[in-house]
Amino acid sequence: MMRKILRFSGRVLPYVGWLAPMVGKALDGKMQGIPVAIRDLKQHLHNLHTTQQEVAPALAVQMQRLDLLEKKCGTIQHAVEDLQHEQMELTRQVHRLTLWVQGAVLAGVTGLVVLLYLVERQVRHCGLHL
Repeated sequence: MMRKILRFSGRVLPYVGWLAPMVGKALDGKMQGIPVAIRDLKQHLHNLHTTQQEVAPALAVQMQRLDLLEKKCGTIQHAVEDLQHEQMELTRQVHRLTLWVQGAVLAGVTGLVVLLYLVERQVRHCGLHL
């Protein structure tokens, strides 16, 4: 068994020796790329970390602006509610005024009818014919 292993290794060994520099060069290029990739990854993580820290103040400013907008929206909502109440009150007043005008017109027409009736009665009483 040992002879077979030695015989096989004796036959393969020259090829392995011949391929070793090629494999070394191939792996050497890859191995040199690994530290560069690690360095790039570390730089990328550092950039992400600094970016994350830079976002926090901007986020705080946006939250303050949102709070101010919510306060303004609340103020506007109260103003709209007040305007609605005033509109309802004005509608009631217009309705009352309309009823008053209708009553005044009815009273005026009634007064004219009565006046015309009295004039007609007076004309008949005096004997004048129109």
